[in-house]
Amino acid sequence: ERAVRKERETLGQANVTIADLARAQLGNGGVFVTCSFSVTVLGALVAVRPDVVRIGEGHRLADGMRAARWLAARGLDVEVVPEMG
Repeated sequence: ERAVRKERETLGQANVTIADLARAQLGNGGVFVTCSFSVTVLGALVAVRPDVVRIGEGHRLADGMRAARWLAARGLDVEVVPEMG
């Protein structure tokens, strides 16, 4: 249990570091595109605060829709791009 807790703390800190690096490299604003529900990517998007996030709906698993709801709940402007076919 202690090892799992420590691993979660380490991963959580890594996500914060990645978000900080993304903000430093990319700045704020702009349009970002993603296609899945990734805690690391979502954390970076919240840190960068883009003007718009475009995300594929993720038809079979609906990952994109889940990510869109998560980002919108944090105040980001999200456009969902529907799957083709």
